[in-house]
Amino acid sequence: YLVPVVFGLIFVSGVVGNGSLMFIICRYKSMRNLPNLFVFNLALGDLFILLFAVPFTSSIYTFDLWPFGELVCKASEFAKDTSVSVSVFTLTALSFDRYNVIVNPVQSYVAGPKLKRRIIFTLAAIWLASLGLASPSAVFSRLIAVKLLQTWNSSTVLLVRFCYPFPGKFGVDIHSKSVIVGRVLIQYLIPLAIIGTFYTITTRNLLRKYKFLTYLANNNRESRRKVAVMVQCFVGLFAVCFLPIHVYSLWFHFDPRSKTRYNQYWHSFRIFGFVLAYINSCINPIALYFISTNFRKHFKRLLFCGWGISDSITSDGRS
Repeated sequence: YLVPVVFGLIFVSGVVGNGSLMFIICRYKSMRNLPNLFVFNLALGDLFILLFAVPFTSSIYTFDLWPFGELVCKASEFAKDTSVSVSVFTLTALSFDRYNVIVNPVQSYVAGPKLKRRIIFTLAAIWLASLGLASPSAVFSRLIAVKLLQTWNSSTVLLVRFCYPFPGKFGVDIHSKSVIVGRVLIQYLIPLAIIGTFYTITTRNLLRKYKFLTYLANNNRESRRKVAVMVQCFVGLFAVCFLPIHVYSLWFHFDPRSKTRYNQYWHSFRIFGFVLAYINSCINPIALYFISTNFRKHFKRLLFCGWGISDSITSDGRS
């Protein structure tokens, strides 16, 4: 029962953290800048998976039989796929935004009045694309019952009913392999490669044009540096948190002997992968607390119920 307790802690901290982050961005003018539109979207995606997936996934490690109906099975898998896509696509868009600000500062400044509408359109497109990519999970996920042999413990045969997120019959590898490859490519490798390319080009331009950027005010340079650090931190956390579950999925579905080699080690690794992936949904507000002075100040106000305190920090626009 340790795993459900961990999931419960993730749920509570994630809902409180992301809910507070969204409230702070909405309430305080100093937090309503363009990069924080992306941050708000990240928090919304994380809240989506915390509310509609985490409570139900934890039941896998509490009961042998899925205690909820098939509708919850479909909704849970749909929420997981949607949230992961929203997170990684938002990080990719945020990296592109930072690339434009650093590499094309003049064009970015001139286009300032139109940028907010463009970002809102981008975020809407991210949600539509994520919902579309997750729709197969809502269609094909279903409850199945199989007999499993507890090879790491004894020769006991268990009848397990669980939520199966793949199309086709259970055990038909072609269906599950196609879904796993699609997830690894679309939700992990390709976006991280694009983000890495943006940051490589941005870094090279900064080194080449550093002398020409001295016209920027010191506080403007510092605010842009902090945003860059924030984005890099979010991307790094995403890459680390989702790596184990992708490694496990590739091993389980592509190693022909994985079904017979599945033992206590791989069972624990699977749990570790799920836990770490869900931790990503609650860790961004914690990271932002240590990175952003503004967010830290407003969160302390919120924590101590400082509703009447005026927002003394001025807005910094693109920072």
